[in-house]
Amino acid sequence: MTKVLNDIILPDILYKYRNFSNISHRDLITKQEIYLSEPNSFNDPFDCKIPTRWDLMTQGDFDERNEKLIDIGKNICFYNNEERKRFSKHLQDNGALWSRENLKKPGKDYFDNISALSGVISLTSMPDNILMWSHYSNSHSGFCIGFDSNVLLQLNCFDFIGKVSYSKLYPIINGAFDLDLRYFLEMFSKSSDWEYEDEYRITKRHMENRLVKLPKKAFKQIVLGCTIKNEDKADLIDLIKNNLPDIHIMQAELKEYEFSLNLREI
Repeated sequence: MTKVLNDIILPDILYKYRNFSNISHRDLITKQEIYLSEPNSFNDPFDCKIPTRWDLMTQGDFDERNEKLIDIGKNICFYNNEERKRFSKHLQDNGALWSRENLKKPGKDYFDNISALSGVISLTSMPDNILMWSHYSNSHSGFCIGFDSNVLLQLNCFDFIGKVSYSKLYPIINGAFDLDLRYFLEMFSKSSDWEYEDEYRITKRHMENRLVKLPKKAFKQIVLGCTIKNEDKADLIDLIKNNLPDIHIMQAELKEYEFSLNLREI
């Protein structure tokens, strides 16, 4: 099952904006395949590059980590206190123990490695966000797919799902934090300039295949953009009926006296 980070309550439906002219985006309908992106491909240069503050670790933090590291070998290579001491010295001589001298500030290579290993699906709670339609759905001419969040939670092909946290300053990531908390702060933190997106993320730590096939029951709703071309609309509805016949189809329309959209089922 996919683990929920930070104990959030997920919206019933999470949405992803798509461009109809992009064949791989249409594959989401025809093949039910979704792509987990590399963080380095994102348009935000700060995304997933929050540095860990190793300098905030205390000597007690280092000692605690080293005790756990040494204890890893207790069932492998030592059976008494003398062998434990020799193993500890071996780790120290090889620079494997935690110390302030061994820690290096993460650089580009570190974040490139994280990006190569990690996969991210960006979603939102809002199917009617004007800016999202403009930026991610070819100026309102594409479509938006809504996924059943409860179905997504039952899948074993992802590791985590969580809500992005927005702030003006970097979150403080102490090196002594547990791994899941550090991962959440690094992968789910963005500038408050992006808050309008109300982003939720599905992530995987170690990628084997970036393309994942979703079950048809995960697809709950498709919204057509308010400026979609008539021929594209007809083609898209055919694709939906042939591949996802049980999904609800909505049409986005401009409201008459507001800067907002109305979603009408068709």
